[in-house]
Amino acid sequence: MKKNRMFAAVISAVLSAALCNGPASADTYCETLNYIICNDKAVITGFEGEPEIICIPEFIDGKPVSEIRENAFYRCKSLEKVIIPESVEKVGHHAFYECSSLETAIIEGSINTVEEGSFFNCSSMKTVELPDTLKSIEKYAFYNCSSIRSIDIPDSTARIGEYAFADCKMLEDIKLSENLYEINDFAFLRCSSLRSINIPDSTISVGNFAVGYEGDGSLVPMGSFVINGSENSLGKAYADENGMTFSGSKKNQEKTERTFSVVPMVMVIISGMGLMFFKWTHKIISLESSYEYEQ
Repeated sequence: MKKNRMFAAVISAVLSAALCNGPASADTYCETLNYIICNDKAVITGFEGEPEIICIPEFIDGKPVSEIRENAFYRCKSLEKVIIPESVEKVGHHAFYECSSLETAIIEGSINTVEEGSFFNCSSMKTVELPDTLKSIEKYAFYNCSSIRSIDIPDSTARIGEYAFADCKMLEDIKLSENLYEINDFAFLRCSSLRSINIPDSTISVGNFAVGYEGDGSLVPMGSFVINGSENSLGKAYADENGMTFSGSKKNQEKTERTFSVVPMVMVIISGMGLMFFKWTHKIISLESSYEYEQ
């Protein structure tokens, strides 16, 4: 009997997943949003027509809207503004891929991750507001959002993925999370208007060509690029290794004295907390020449 109950539970879970992820026809909300009801929650799966402004509702049919499915607004060329409410917990990968007219994205939701390619090539985007719940910005999330001039990364954010803000050529000012652990390879590649960046003390990994580089086949440091940070931060080591100007402060030095030793692929920091091992940036990797994605 116990085995039968377990088997029935497994079958129920599989059927539930199939109903939520399968090709079942969606209903339409206000003649614009396609949605399905899954596990007593509403999921946005697509759109109808040529919407210019979309305010995702918090509830549909009395059910909380918890998710915007992957590819939901894929190449929606008419979309200019989107507001995502607090009820939304997940925005799927490539959800707003190549929405070339999108200028404003306000994310009030409780999402933890901006998934891969979510706003890839939204070349008109000027304003993006990220929620305080955000933990990670995945690769290519804001690639070639070439009209953004400034962005604040919430202090909840620990990770920025590969190429996340690459080719954001108008980006002039960015405030990184004070709790940022990891900046991955090429994260801010070819951000040609960005002349400086502050690497917080919390950062323990900075990838290859992560900041301050330009070029295509052959990457070179941007002239007069400045890394800001405290004297005992990884930012200082990155600036020294990459021949960049460093502007430092001595904050937090009273709290713990740290010395850097560079060995292949690893940075060791000796501090009052003992040995801490940091990913080092000096390795050979390939620059991706293009990014292709089809729905």
